[in-house]
Amino acid sequence: MAGVLIIGELGSYPRNTLGQCCYPRPRMFEDVVATFRKYNKVVPVFNDKHLAYNWHNAKWIYDTALAMRIPFMAGSSLPVFWRDPPLWLPMGCEVEQAMAVGYSDLDSYGFHTMEALQCQLERRKGGETGVRSVQTLTGNEVWEAEKRGRWSRELYDAIMATFPAQSRGRPEDKLGQGEFVLLEYCDGTKATIANLRKNNEWGIAARLKRHRGAPALACRYYGLYHEGLPVFANQLRAVERMILTGKPSYPVGRTLLTTGIIDAALTSRFEFHRRLETPHLSDIRYEAGDYPFPMGQPRRGG
Repeated sequence: MAGVLIIGELGSYPRNTLGQCCYPRPRMFEDVVATFRKYNKVVPVFNDKHLAYNWHNAKWIYDTALAMRIPFMAGSSLPVFWRDPPLWLPMGCEVEQAMAVGYSDLDSYGFHTMEALQCQLERRKGGETGVRSVQTLTGNEVWEAEKRGRWSRELYDAIMATFPAQSRGRPEDKLGQGEFVLLEYCDGTKATIANLRKNNEWGIAARLKRHRGAPALACRYYGLYHEGLPVFANQLRAVERMILTGKPSYPVGRTLLTTGIIDAALTSRFEFHRRLETPHLSDIRYEAGDYPFPMGQPRRGG
């Protein structure tokens, strides 16, 4: 069996005016496609992280893979990280509001945060329906949005409760130069990415419509930058399964959507935090993934 891994990240690359790092993933994918056409044969392809740094190239990559019937996967390793507690939102649940907490740069690490959120939200009733709008906020805008009920302190606190004690704290103390990204899905679901500078953990929380009054469901994702943990082992197993079977282990539609959301979030930030209508993201439909995340405590060093 044969397959192609596109790892278009390591190296020194320029950034554009939106703050996007111009990784050469589109060029690398173009070279792969040219080879497939030359030999009139395709093999499975895995693209690490974003499909591309901007929407235009990401959609071209997605459409080309679809047209050529290339078994294709992409995305972050977070959807197959360990979770504490081992939360997977019930398939077909109705989500009222959700939040994901992450850290560092919105372009690179914000993508991880978005994938951690999306692998849960895609399981809601009706499946994925696309995103209607995206808006990035900072500073006082964040607290004004909280007063309007646009993001939930309850969900934030539920996530923090899953973190180690030294990583917890109020958003007022942890926001720093970070951003909150407000998402409105086409089915009315509202979600928030809290991208915090003074933080080194990832987590998500959700409030379900039929469980009002019950505590929010929440978990921490962990594995990256924890010494001795096999960070990419589970993702590589998923890629290996695709190469052996010729079928993606989880949907690339997830990464098309998350790539588009992060592109829109950076555009909103650049355009003075304007709320962006996202009709190009409103028709993205795909079935939820069911590839398992690892259960129990990870075995260090293996």
